[in-house]
Amino acid sequence: MIGPLFLAVEPDEESKSLLAQMLARAFDDEWPLPGKLSPPDNWHITVRFLGSVDDVTLDRLMAGLDEATLTEPVWPDGPIGVELRGVGTFPRPDNATVLWVGVESEPLIELAEAVEDLATSVGMAPEERPFRPHLTLSRVRPPQDLSDLVAVEWGRLRFTVDHLTLFRSQSETGGVRYEPLERFDI
Repeated sequence: MIGPLFLAVEPDEESKSLLAQMLARAFDDEWPLPGKLSPPDNWHITVRFLGSVDDVTLDRLMAGLDEATLTEPVWPDGPIGVELRGVGTFPRPDNATVLWVGVESEPLIELAEAVEDLATSVGMAPEERPFRPHLTLSRVRPPQDLSDLVAVEWGRLRFTVDHLTLFRSQSETGGVRYEPLERFDI
């Protein structure tokens, strides 16, 4: 078994830098982002959480991703456009444990649907929760009421993604590191 694994897209380095600057302007020392902040190097948008996967299933999944069946004919015109805007929380603003940036992208939703179809076709259990694209900013422990925070308009950021990455989550002292294992062009 290998894991825990997930498939994700990432903002490019310029977009990560711009996002960090935009958030710094909106949230400052007087009104900081709460919780344990995720470092920009860890910023990603999970397309499908895989968990721990046996070697055979992982090989079948990777072969399916290599065949490039995910990208045709869903978006034949190139990279996927993504827009980040607004902040939200899980499970809800008045009892938040996760603070995230919202993601808008119909092609990304279509990619997630294609990945889900592929994952279930190679024997993985269907995802139990609906796909809600987001970029995690922080984990909040204990839960807090962040209702005022989610009302803040901090701006919008657009970028494109041209690949999907298979990551392994690695626990380290003081946090988590996401190790890229394989890249699949989209």
